[in-house]
Amino acid sequence: MGYEHNASKNPHINRSKDKKNKNKKNVNEEDRKLFKANALWLIEKFLSDNLLKAEFYREIDEFDKAQMILRSTEETDDSRKELKSAIQKRLELKDCVVFILK
Repeated sequence: MGYEHNASKNPHINRSKDKKNKNKKNVNEEDRKLFKANALWLIEKFLSDNLLKAEFYREIDEFDKAQMILRSTEETDDSRKELKSAIQKRLELKDCVVFILK
């Protein structure tokens, strides 16, 4: 299993500030706050897997929470160790972009 983060290969990610995506809605700050509040509630209410929790926290810019969970999580399975390492690398970069699992 590999993990990849390459925006140029993902047609759903457009990081060019010069190009406008006509299908993309402008998300205002209030919407972002509501999304984050909902995400935090869902994570705490429904997720029990620590790697999944850490990944979702990372994706919503909750780097400290994600880091705390990873530090307290021991993995024995090789694929889960690899996933933990991939999440850790992105945390170190303060990267909240979703990456591709392969």
